[in-house]
This record gives sequence, structure tokens and C-alpha cells, in this order.
Amino acid sequence: MQEAKGYVDILVDSLNKKIAVLDAILQQNELQAVAAGAKEFDLDSFEQTVEAKDKLIQEITKLDAGFEAVYDRVSKELAENKGRYSEQIKMLQQLISRIADKSVAVQTSEARNKKLVEDSFRKVRKNLQQGHSSVKVASDYYKNMSRVNYIDPQMMDTKK
Repeated sequence: MQEAKGYVDILVDSLNKKIAVLDAILQQNELQAVAAGAKEFDLDSFEQTVEAKDKLIQEITKLDAGFEAVYDRVSKELAENKGRYSEQIKMLQQLISRIADKSVAVQTSEARNKKLVEDSFRKVRKNLQQGHSSVKVASDYYKNMSRVNYIDPQMMDTKK
């Protein structure tokens, strides 16, 4: 019985850590939005946020695995004694609800960032195409102008 209480505390702690990690992911998403939405796409900042989010996602994976392992140990006790653990079960449900809300917020910000990145890449691609066409126009102009003062060889009689 006391052992189950300790396990429930571990579950609550795990869920609180997951909320903190989801908050950190949301913060990284905001930094990504700034990097992607800047006038000049900031690739270095964007890559840093991607790496930071990767570490955070790995941490969530570990927390989920740990949560499942502990929950498997205590789930039978919780199911058999719902009345005894009703407060802890309510707390777990509230935390899981907060996690679901934060997960939706993360997915929304990810979708928003994806659109920002696609728009930034589209702008970069357009600028590259304009640069290529500008170079071609300048090259053609140079070729045409170099021919203006060019006189084809004439047959000249050099005998006197």
C-alpha cells in the first residue's frame, strides 16, 4: 500500500517533468519562428533550435518509457483501490489533460513553423533564380556590347 503511494508520486513527478519539457519545446518553437521569419533566414539559429528540440524529444521518450514501466507496476493496485487513491488519480488525470493541451500547442506551433520555413525557402529559391537571370542578362549585355566596337577584318591592300 505504501509502495503504491511512492509509485504514484513517481508518476506525478514524471508527468510534471514532461510538462516542463513540453514548455521547453514550445520555447524552442518560438525561437525557430523568429529564425524562420527573419528577413534573412537565420540557418544557424534554426539548426540550434532543431538540435535542442531533438534532445528534448529524446527526454520525453525516456520519461514516457519510465512512466509506462512504473504505471504497469502500480496500475493493478490503483484499479483495485480507487477510493484510497482518488486524489492521486485526479491529480494524474489533471496532469495528463495539461500534457494533452501542451501537445496540441506544440503540434500547432510546429505546423506554423513549417509554413514559415517553406515560405523562407521559397523566397531564397526565388532570389537565387533572380540572381541567375541577372547574371545571364549581364553576360548577354557584355557580349553584345563587346561586339559593338568590333570591326570584322577587312581585306586591305598593303602594297604600294
